[in-house]
Amino acid sequence: MKEIEVKILDINRSEMEAKLLSLGAKLHFEGELSATFFDFPDKRIRENKGILRLRKEGEKVMLTHKTQLSKEGAKIMDEKEVSVGEAEKMKEILLHLGMEIVKSTRKMRTEYLLGTAKVLFDDYKDELDFIPVFIEIEAHSEEEVYAIAERLGYKREACSNWNTWEVTEHYKNLKP
Repeated sequence: MKEIEVKILDINRSEMEAKLLSLGAKLHFEGELSATFFDFPDKRIRENKGILRLRKEGEKVMLTHKTQLSKEGAKIMDEKEVSVGEAEKMKEILLHLGMEIVKSTRKMRTEYLLGTAKVLFDDYKDELDFIPVFIEIEAHSEEEVYAIAERLGYKREACSNWNTWEVTEHYKNLKP
């Protein structure tokens, strides 16, 4: 499956949520996500523009592999995902296969559905809590992503194709 998304930083959350609701968006999910990212010691997954993530969302646990297809406009990733029964057992298996934990994150996510698209508010916690809440728009096409951004009052130039690491570096560089 292709994942097509952009991030919009430096938002006014309450204003954006009000605008989403006025556009007919429906609250779909609100809760905590914890994720652990894995790679081999030689960093072959990252060097091939990929990630391997084990994510816990309530009782749901998903193992996801993503590979970057394009960052010309929106970020487009090839995404393969499978539900797994137990996060700790899956973590043990990955470590047993010689992988290492690259990073762990925890965030509060609020997800709205607007037609077939998703508009997500991510609020990172713990060591990444210096990152302000931002919006991520996921849709079936780049055109739809940018159309939703425009409906929310943002021009294409305000949309970023950054990944989590790039967002983190951006805000680290702004810290006093």
